[in-house]
Amino acid sequence: MSTVSGLLTTLLTVRLLGVRSYGLLAVGLAGVALASVAARLGLGGAVVRSIAAMTAEGRRHAVASIVHGASGIVVVSGGAAALVLATVVAITTPDTAPFAGLTLGVGLALLLFGRVAAAAASFVARGLGRMAWIEVPGVVVTVLQLVAVVVLFGMGVDDVRVVAAAYGVVGVAAFATSAAAVRTTVAAGWEALRPRRGDALALLRTAAPYAVSGIAVQVISQLDVVILGIARGSVEVGKYEPALRLTDRVLLLVPALFLAGFLPAATSLVARGERRAFQELYVDVSKLVFVFAMPLVCALIAFPSVWLPLLFGAGFPASSAVVRVLLIGYVANLAFGLNSSALVASGSRRALALAHAVAFAMMVVLALALIPPFGAIGAASATSASYVVLNVVVGVALLRVSGVHPFSHAYLATLLSGGMLLAVSAWLGATIDVGSALEAGTWTAALWLSWVTVLLTIRVIRIGELAALIPSRRKSLR
Repeated sequence: MSTVSGLLTTLLTVRLLGVRSYGLLAVGLAGVALASVAARLGLGGAVVRSIAAMTAEGRRHAVASIVHGASGIVVVSGGAAALVLATVVAITTPDTAPFAGLTLGVGLALLLFGRVAAAAASFVARGLGRMAWIEVPGVVVTVLQLVAVVVLFGMGVDDVRVVAAAYGVVGVAAFATSAAAVRTTVAAGWEALRPRRGDALALLRTAAPYAVSGIAVQVISQLDVVILGIARGSVEVGKYEPALRLTDRVLLLVPALFLAGFLPAATSLVARGERRAFQELYVDVSKLVFVFAMPLVCALIAFPSVWLPLLFGAGFPASSAVVRVLLIGYVANLAFGLNSSALVASGSRRALALAHAVAFAMMVVLALALIPPFGAIGAASATSASYVVLNVVVGVALLRVSGVHPFSHAYLATLLSGGMLLAVSAWLGATIDVGSALEAGTWTAALWLSWVTVLLTIRVIRIGELAALIPSRRKSLR
């Protein structure tokens, strides 16, 4: 839901503001994404794994200390990050209109604080296995952003200052919702939200390696936008960022759907020493993620010139080359499965930090080297190459730490046949003249369904593998 709402918000905002003004907002939103991950200080992996492990070990009473610590981190680091972002945006924003920088800075700062709180609330719910609450805080952020843009679009208000102010209101609403969500999931009243210095410091020691991981992933997905804005200006960003956001949100949608169930389940298996079950879960889920993501990859690799103008407007300067370069990295990310989450579940925080630090450094070097001379293509190349490096390094780290990898015979067969499917899709896109989205979607669906039918026939995938993530049927996790 969050991914779909976020994508729709991007589509409407591009149409509402136009390339130049949207580019200005996109640079600010990239700053929000980077700062919000930095402000969380690795809460994701630390909170989810700590709570899941405590629950598996019968120490559910200790969960409260994790929540108190998380509250302290949100208040202090989230507030500090919001203040810094507001100041930087206000100072650096071009004077396109009176108070543009100040309004943009304050609005995005409030959105940043709301996103940090929403992420923390989601982590607590995920660690506790409260599936119904995992997506609620994030959905509030993205859905309210979408509602705000829809209202402004209907009123014809195309002022970036008004959009930023609306985003600020969304941030306040997200904070309130997140507080209510934590109170409900922890079932300890408002006392659970009280920040405690000692608990926060203890959680920070656990979270530090996860902070490196989270920041590295966001740097890979956002630094290209920031550097492109500095080197080439808001117009170039306005042309590139929508294509990046479409590729990113669409191809990370399926992994996100499976991640909510995978990480607590994998952590519980590791905590109980069930390595074989951990391996099987990792392989089965990675295979399913790859299969269900493939129609989206096929659609983008074959017909990007159809989807970009359709989604962002007929006048949008679509670049099929940018999308196809980005797809290299995102397909590699799918091929290696949920390796980062598996490494988190394994509990090897040092290996996680080192692996992501390598990818972080790679993205910084490539962004600075490729974006100024090559613009959008350089940005896409830097992002794609960094995703490849990230997955290779994380995959090697996971193998060394736990002896686990996804490349069973069935999974390799899935990957090889998937590569053939992508080759056919690319050939199809280059040889036939598709006149409509319906025709493009029909070709994509036909190719994917034919491939899945073959996989089911030769039993490379099985319908029963879905039961691995259904709590009521996951006997090994009881």
